[in-house]
Amino acid sequence: MKNVVISLAAAGFFTGMGMASVAIAQENTTVMHTEHADGSSKTVVHKENPSGDSKTVVHKENSDGDSRTVVHKESADGEHAKTMVAREDGSKTIVKRGPHHTKRVDVEPNGDKTITKKDAD
Repeated sequence: MKNVVISLAAAGFFTGMGMASVAIAQENTTVMHTEHADGSSKTVVHKENPSGDSKTVVHKENSDGDSRTVVHKESADGEHAKTMVAREDGSKTIVKRGPHHTKRVDVEPNGDKTITKKDAD
């Protein structure tokens, strides 16, 4: 009987620890959602992890049904960033920035890619 009680206590402790870690992971997440009378809406999710890296996702939907999603990631040192814009028509733009370069990739709905690279002066 003692073993059962100890096992249940241990299981409860570890379950509680799991719940605590989930709560800690969510402390650095911010979610905002707005809806307008014309039917348009915007959702923003911003997340920072303990190392200082951050990720922001913005989804906008217009009243006429067009939508766009923007994902922006930034390193803790602030020197590297990646931004991706995805549109409803299937096209997207990806921009990567580093301390010495910028690279832009435009992808058309049919899959054609245009790559533009620029070195820092």
